[in-house]
Amino acid sequence: MRGSKSLCPHTAKITLPCSSMRECLELAEAITRIRGLRAPLIKHRVKKTSVEVTIVGSLTEITLTKRLVIKTYEQVKKKTSD
Repeated sequence: MRGSKSLCPHTAKITLPCSSMRECLELAEAITRIRGLRAPLIKHRVKKTSVEVTIVGSLTEITLTKRLVIKTYEQVKKKTSD
């Protein structure tokens, strides 16, 4: 039974601030296009000034997915600030 504990899903939430609704929508679209995501469940919700991302999976899956989401966020912020 000890091995089954490592498969127990965990949840992480990330709130990514946006400067406008347009930027939030661009970010949400970019998140849906990320390749290489490993977490079994990734949800996002667009609000007026932020995008909330919920990731469910193992700690390793969450860590890798968070890195990809944050990298995508930085790319969108850089693109929209130009």
